[in-house]
Amino acid sequence: MPPHSQGQSDNTTVTKTTHPLLICEALGFSPQLLLDDIINTSNNAVQDGVNGMEEFLQKWADERLARTPPFSHGNDTATTTMHEVEQGLVAFQTLLEYHTDIAFDFFEAWCLRNIFMIPPDLPVVLPHEEGLDLTLTVEKERELMDEVEQLRKRLDDVRFTFFLSRSFFFFNASNAVFFLFFFFVVVFVLVGTTTKPSAITIPTHRRSAA
Repeated sequence: MPPHSQGQSDNTTVTKTTHPLLICEALGFSPQLLLDDIINTSNNAVQDGVNGMEEFLQKWADERLARTPPFSHGNDTATTTMHEVEQGLVAFQTLLEYHTDIAFDFFEAWCLRNIFMIPPDLPVVLPHEEGLDLTLTVEKERELMDEVEQLRKRLDDVRFTFFLSRSFFFFNASNAVFFLFFFFVVVFVLVGTTTKPSAITIPTHRRSAA
């Protein structure tokens, strides 16, 4: 049985009084997805039941052939038995899926029209929307969105400018340290080359003539 999806049946059409976005926002999930999961679970249960019935009938057919007298064994008996089992399984699965689809179509339509439905005359204010002005027109909302977009761009420009200024500061600081180090190195080299050590004179003692 194929998985159930939204819009599969005409009976599951949501009425005009339903506010799906508001319901999803209030519940935190989509009611249609919940119903689809329930229906898919029931379809899997139906398939498991058909598989169990197939195993049972196969075992029953094997036991029936085993109880048949040896002289009556033949390909015709085995073929007839397997054919009957297959026909019974197909009829059982078709009938079960048919009633399951009808039942869950009504269940889905009833849930969408009664449980997951907000009447249009019922004022609903979510906790995070309390105190907000929800009577704004589309033009006013568009103006506010444009203003928010402009403020976002200005904030991005400020962040970029701050990044450039900080990068420039660190670059200048590193250059200043480098030039200061280079200056001291040059001074040290120059001082070392200009100040030569004075010649050391060793006094010599001459012998006086005897």
